[in-house]
Amino acid sequence: MCRMLAFASQHERTLDDALAGEFRSFALLSKAHKDGWGTAEISPRGTVEIHKAPKIAFDDPDFWSSTEGIQSRAAFVHLRWATGTALDARNTHPFLLDGMAFCHNGLVKDTGPLERRIPADLLEQRRGESDSEVYFLALLSAWRRSGDLREAVGAVTRIIREECGFSGINFLLLTQSHLHVFEGFDPSAEILEDDPHYYELHLKADEGTIAVASSGWAADAWPPLQNGDLVSVNLQDLRFETHSIAGFERTGRTAS
Repeated sequence: MCRMLAFASQHERTLDDALAGEFRSFALLSKAHKDGWGTAEISPRGTVEIHKAPKIAFDDPDFWSSTEGIQSRAAFVHLRWATGTALDARNTHPFLLDGMAFCHNGLVKDTGPLERRIPADLLEQRRGESDSEVYFLALLSAWRRSGDLREAVGAVTRIIREECGFSGINFLLLTQSHLHVFEGFDPSAEILEDDPHYYELHLKADEGTIAVASSGWAADAWPPLQNGDLVSVNLQDLRFETHSIAGFERTGRTAS
């Protein structure tokens, strides 16, 4: 389980500027989500670059130098709360492959059904033991086959729902051209007994910037996504599309 934050803008911006000075508030969530941090950004060359460490973000000088150094049209930050795998860089989000960076919030309980569907050449790219990395590879595999991310997300999440078991499968995916955001969770997940809003994602679009984030801080006041929503933001013009992926219980939420 983790916290995630992303933005896309018409112009290069810092994280704090894109969040109207609220980034420190988000970073404080690492006091609980303390098992690692990672960032992804569009570099000045137009490539996707990542930085990460298996440390408590708020207490790590490298976290602050990395995040304060971001000046980009699009970026995301991930704060990790591990669910059983080792606290090392291999299992720390984001994962980078084929010029795309991916991070995940939640748990896929049994990754075997996904692994069996990933071609050997792609599965060989796995570096850690986390369910999140397998989820990423499964999405890439399905995307390569279909050529359509929406179709790929539908196919992979159906396997997870029907064969793997899961609590949450929210993700952020940053490519050179798009920021993709997905919210998907099991309404009966145990963590929701203590925090019913834990897997909620919120999105706001104003002043030439789109921002999306997990719950538990100032973003709770932003308009919420719905369970099963896939949002794709075009980084060239910031136009975005929202599609509902079948199989997820809709909640009818409103902003706090």
